[in-house]
Amino acid sequence: MEEWETLFEGEVEGRPVKLEMNTDEDGNRSVKVTTIGAEDEGGSFEGLGEDAGDLASPQPAVSPIVVEPDELADLEEELLELGFSDEAAGEIARHVPERSV
Repeated sequence: MEEWETLFEGEVEGRPVKLEMNTDEDGNRSVKVTTIGAEDEGGSFEGLGEDAGDLASPQPAVSPIVVEPDELADLEEELLELGFSDEAAGEIARHVPERSV
């Protein structure tokens, strides 16, 4: 069973973000980010379809999005694709120790 170390858990650009890292027995590291989709201008969450819950309710059921880039260097790009700004993607990625390894 894989053990994931939480490197960061908080809110970035109004979205919950959890960044975790795993190191396998060979010393290879991988990361994953759990968050939700970006809110569009109408106040609903992008890419969630009909399973997003009742948008009239105070807290709609929002499905989490998990991103596990193949390379640590791809983390910021993956976060940009989820709708985070350059600044926010960099803020999240900075929590990964020695990212360039």
